[in-house]
Amino acid sequence: MSRWSKENLQGWQKRCEIAESALAASQQRVTKLRTALERLVTKLDEVHTDKRYQSVWTSYMVHGGTYTGPQYREELEQAREALAEDPQGNAGDAE
Repeated sequence: MSRWSKENLQGWQKRCEIAESALAASQQRVTKLRTALERLVTKLDEVHTDKRYQSVWTSYMVHGGTYTGPQYREELEQAREALAEDPQGNAGDAE
């Protein structure tokens, strides 16, 4: 039997179809995650600039409060950097 028999080619074709299907599913997942991350970053920016949210912290500090709990500045910046890249991982401003 030749290396490129009909059965061999059909087997490779099936593997390619499976790989293409998996790639398409992965691309859809990346698109969903990217959209969710964009919405989360936008909402966090909206909350942070809202005067009502800012007044909560002002009131807290006026009454002697000091927040020492977990923060997410670094993670938020990493999310912004990731969103600035295109799906192939190139910088957004690259040509």
